[in-house]
Amino acid sequence: MTVRILLLSLLAACAAPEGGHDEHREGGHDEHGDEHGDEHGEDKHEEGVVRLDAAAAAASGVRVEAAALRALLPELRTTGRVAFNENQLAHVGPRSEGRVAEVKADLGAQVSRGQVIAILDSVELGRARADFLGARANLQVAEAALGREEALLAEKITSQAEVLAARAAFEQARALASAAAETLRVLGLSNREVEALDFGSGTPGRLALRAPFAGTLVERHLQRGEFVVPADTLFTVADLSSLWIWIDVYERDLSRVHLGDEARVSVDAWPGREWVGSVTYLRDAVDPDSRTVRARIEVDNPDGALRPEMFAAVQLLDPHHEDVGTSEVLAVPDAAVQRAATGSVVYVQSAPGTFEQRAVRLGHRSDGFAEVLSGLTVGEQVVVAGAFLLKTEASRESLGGGHSH
Repeated sequence: MTVRILLLSLLAACAAPEGGHDEHREGGHDEHGDEHGDEHGEDKHEEGVVRLDAAAAAASGVRVEAAALRALLPELRTTGRVAFNENQLAHVGPRSEGRVAEVKADLGAQVSRGQVIAILDSVELGRARADFLGARANLQVAEAALGREEALLAEKITSQAEVLAARAAFEQARALASAAAETLRVLGLSNREVEALDFGSGTPGRLALRAPFAGTLVERHLQRGEFVVPADTLFTVADLSSLWIWIDVYERDLSRVHLGDEARVSVDAWPGREWVGSVTYLRDAVDPDSRTVRARIEVDNPDGALRPEMFAAVQLLDPHHEDVGTSEVLAVPDAAVQRAATGSVVYVQSAPGTFEQRAVRLGHRSDGFAEVLSGLTVGEQVVVAGAFLLKTEASRESLGGGHSH
């Protein structure tokens, strides 16, 4: 009996703390849960709102400006393709058939005007050179004979008929020599090279191919020992300091594009960089299939950053539009506009350190600004720098339930 009472007492002693602990934990859990719920409710996240204190905003580079009315130049945005300036492009081929003896410039080389880029062995040039030297020798003989006959006539030793015959022979020899020299020039020799020709000088059949102007060798189609003919293009030389951008203008937009209009060009390879040119050609006919008109823009490319066959974004500014300088629209800088799932948005500072995401409907863009058709009013403080960071923070909070600092 005593043992039984002792065991019951021990069991009761062990059970009491355990039950007390459960009661305490249950009560503590409710209390903590209520406190947490209240605390969470006080800091409830608002969709599309980002809060930053002054220090965080400054560190993030956030800057605001008042939305204002601006006169925007009417513009047209399209895409195009970069191409060679065909006025500064040349195909270099041989003037006569022959075999490639030397290749003196490689693909991509920068060449100067008149620089020798290849040498051919040409039988035709060898014959033309021999014909010229023979014709020039005959001319010298005919010239000497005419001089002698004229001297004899002055001494009345010969007749006028002999002098006339000598003059005719001289004129014929001069014509043949001139024709032979012209043949050499057609084959690619310069006047200086023709005048310097003499029996036993140089290599008779060596024909030099020269760059027609300063530029870059953008194509090469020859190897040493290859036999070539005048129809072959052995090199293509391009001056890349100026390039063309071809665009297609839809028929409905033709009234907004004119010769001389300013164009701004950008490419993905060089973010943030812009080339300014002008429209230099508009095709006279509309393509019946695409209903577009081919247009050409010319831009300077002094450092060679643009390359033919690049795709380009093109912004055409129309200074001829009837509304230029007469109407103003609500506009914000392009940097203020961000893309969201629902469309375009901007961030408006509704209170110090509080930035509200605002959906906007945009009109046309021009000169770094975007027209706002709805969603914003004049004077509202819009984030014009750091908007992307706010968008990122808003997305992070929306997905992860985080809080701004």
